[in-house]
Amino acid sequence: MPVRLIPAVLATQMLSLVARGDGISIYPTTILLDPDHKVGTVTILNRGDSDASYELAGYRWSQSNDEDVLAPDRAFVVTPPVVSLRAGEERLVRVGLLSAPETGGTEQAYRLRISELPNDDGAGGANLNVRLQLLLPVFEARPGMNGQIGFNAHRNTQGNICIEGDNQGDAHVKLVWIADADKPDKKMPVQKYVLAGSRSTLCMDEAFDAARSVTVGVTSARQRDVEPYEMPITAP
Repeated sequence: MPVRLIPAVLATQMLSLVARGDGISIYPTTILLDPDHKVGTVTILNRGDSDASYELAGYRWSQSNDEDVLAPDRAFVVTPPVVSLRAGEERLVRVGLLSAPETGGTEQAYRLRISELPNDDGAGGANLNVRLQLLLPVFEARPGMNGQIGFNAHRNTQGNICIEGDNQGDAHVKLVWIADADKPDKKMPVQKYVLAGSRSTLCMDEAFDAARSVTVGVTSARQRDVEPYEMPITAP
């Protein structure tokens, strides 16, 4: 059954080649698969000064009602499922597909979850022991697949700007920044995926009170360039 997962800590930095959390480095931060390369690798480095263990699991990733939905998928394999690292040690993890997915002509999306396991030093007691959790995107696509995104912007009842993306293409797109169209140099970093064939909305806490239109920067895991899209802001 699909489950909606909201991690306690989400420290993935998609614009970087390395995701850095508390005592851990992971690279690359995005894994790309295709029919000729059904297996990818991720390196996990323990930058801390003590031993650490991590549990790894893979999920199929879809979007519904503006939420990311993760569901177990036996065809998406992660090995090893548990990694134990001494201080300064690194380990290679492999992820891949046992068989070609029934894509229906669209890119398939997955997530690799990396969760730090509690240590056994017994020091936690009754205290809350918050552990690190990372979610890395994994995409399987064929050459020539591309996103085809349409946007609209409006203010919600709190006066904040909401950007709604409708992706009618056969591959994902990613929003990486938003700016007042009249102040293009003041870009606010964001991280929002819109998967193939999906709709998703990003609402900003900042109101952009004086903005009459906004510009968003759009890219994907398979392109380096960021394309700007400008749109007017409509009333609630």
